Amino acid sequence: QTQLQEASRRPQEAREEETSVQQVVSRPQETSAVQRDHSGPHWRSGVSLRVASPSGLPNLGNTCYINVIVQCLFNINSLRDYCIRDSYRRDINQSSEQRGEVVSAVAQLFKALHSGLEKDVKDKVQLLKHVIGAHGDQYRGTQHRDAHDLLADLLRWLHNDLVNAAGSSLVSRRLRGENNVVTVCERCGKEVSRATDIFTILSLPVAPSRMCSLQDLIRTFYRRQKVDRECSQCRRLNTCHRDKFITLLPPVLIIHLRRYSSADERERRTWVTFPADGLSLQDHTHANYHSPTYELFAVVNHEGPISSGHYTTFCRNQHGKTWRLYDDLRVSETDLETVLEESQAQILFYTEMKQSVRI
Repeated sequence: QTQLQEASRRPQEAREEETSVQQVVSRPQETSAVQRDHSGPHWRSGVSLRVASPSGLPNLGNTCYINVIVQCLFNINSLRDYCIRDSYRRDINQSSEQRGEVVSAVAQLFKALHSGLEKDVKDKVQLLKHVIGAHGDQYRGTQHRDAHDLLADLLRWLHNDLVNAAGSSLVSRRLRGENNVVTVCERCGKEVSRATDIFTILSLPVAPSRMCSLQDLIRTFYRRQKVDRECSQCRRLNTCHRDKFITLLPPVLIIHLRRYSSADERERRTWVTFPADGLSLQDHTHANYHSPTYELFAVVNHEGPISSGHYTTFCRNQHGKTWRLYDDLRVSETDLETVLEESQAQILFYTEMKQSVRI
């Protein structure tokens, strides 16, 4: 079990939400601009820093996989504000293997994006590239890498940099979910095993086909399976059924559409349709757990084979009304219809819907 797997499940413990708002970043024209924001993952108070005009990110040589993940994480308002306000500094875990270097590099890049100063943005992208390369050999050099792999590593490193004595961090409080997996012998009815599967990214296999829906993938993922397991009651190998159900969902739900398999490096170009809002996983939860309802705020797209290709991302703007396409340095306005028509989505970012303020 990693520290993230042992993290506390109590979102209300989020210390970053208990501090007074402090504007610590100097930025042109909007030095003290703070407003109510209804576009994505939030402080419980609903107060979020106003963001200047959106900035693209330079491609340093096949670094589009970094750029799209940075843009999506920047649009998790609670994480962005936590970094920009320097609230993360008091939470740095000095015994982390990363020594706080990853969260510091992410925070500096977020501040540069917040200010919109092009040279500063480029410098901080280079810094982040250096830091992730120092902690993951696969990210050194200029080879194309998988954005999902980077996202998983970044979230793990950020958690390690910020985890407290109770095993909790902003990452675990915002992104951690749990599945219970129960295996039962069909011959005698005895429970053979029970396990808890912790996730920060819900990874759903995409089968080769022309088209399917996100709900289809979720339904398949949580479908009862037949497995052969040793039963201690029967003292023999028996056919068992395995059920998987949700016991915890996070305020920010990240879904990975796994279009590759270890046996086949070709991308599965199945068009996966996904909802803009109203996403619920209630049909797959434990009887005593109620699923939040989610709405979309970012999508990572990939075109090409696993070893090359190009990444772009759609992100909803701060006011939640319009969308933008981020393609390295190029940022352009788009609309929800275009986002939902994207046939090569790879990672979906959803935030819990509330009547007023979204967390």
